[in-house]
Amino acid sequence: MQRKLFPEGSFKRFIYALILVAIVFLPWGFYVLHLGQAGNQEPLLAVPTSVNLFSTVSQFVFGFQNDNINTVLLSLWPVTILFAFLGLRNRAGRASLPQTQYFLITLLVSIAIAFVGSFIIAPVFVSRYLIFTVPSLYLLLASMFESYSSQWAQLARYAVAAVMIVTLAVEIVSPTTPVKENYEEATAYLNTHTTAQDVVVLSAPFTVYPVQYYYRGSAPITTLPIWNQYSYGPIPPFSADTLPNQVKQAVGSSQNVYLLLSYNQGYETNIKDYFDSHYQRLYTNTYSDDLTLYVYKLRYDTTATQVSF
Repeated sequence: MQRKLFPEGSFKRFIYALILVAIVFLPWGFYVLHLGQAGNQEPLLAVPTSVNLFSTVSQFVFGFQNDNINTVLLSLWPVTILFAFLGLRNRAGRASLPQTQYFLITLLVSIAIAFVGSFIIAPVFVSRYLIFTVPSLYLLLASMFESYSSQWAQLARYAVAAVMIVTLAVEIVSPTTPVKENYEEATAYLNTHTTAQDVVVLSAPFTVYPVQYYYRGSAPITTLPIWNQYSYGPIPPFSADTLPNQVKQAVGSSQNVYLLLSYNQGYETNIKDYFDSHYQRLYTNTYSDDLTLYVYKLRYDTTATQVSF
């Protein structure tokens, strides 16, 4: 413990600040609990793996990349460690500076708590949840560069900045970026193929918002579970027992159903399997990771609407 670095009474002031922040956020917390929507809007997160652990730091520096680029970036970690040791070998005292220790602890402890907590309590290890550690990471990188001579330090900064700009450009233009959901293209298909005799079914229900942003078709839109986004209250929970009635209510007397599944909340397979076992599938197309459109034939008593692909 390096108590001499902190003025007397620092711990008390820290506690007072913590209490003040908690009081400020209390009204917001009570309001969220009062709405009762938090439980049904939790994302379905998987237990992290070692790949997720190492990818987090890579994403903070190079952004979200596809699997091929991400594999190359992660394979360079031995080189990164080698340069770090070479930079610090003649200036070992820099690593023991209180500021460096603080930033290192902030980064490592935060990531470790989220990773271990995902196994003990519930999966919470997502890079965006750890975004607050980015300043510590960048300051650590800057500290590492300061260990070089001024000429090499400047060259290293320019090199890292150039790589970050290039990877950012790749992330923006690449259609294979894993965080991009191609709702625009999926909805463009709906705009040109659906008719008033059809129905568009979306799941998870909250994906109605990006679809409505692009959708200009004549077929009505509904969700599974059925949810009226304009009414007060949370998204209804999914129930396998009520799924048949929910589907019957959602599709009504439509001729074709356009089922767009994304953001799997744990029941996507149930919905797809039900449609596959009760209706004839006419068409399938995946527009991006976890964003797939299925078209099913519901009625054969009319030929007014034909599905063209």
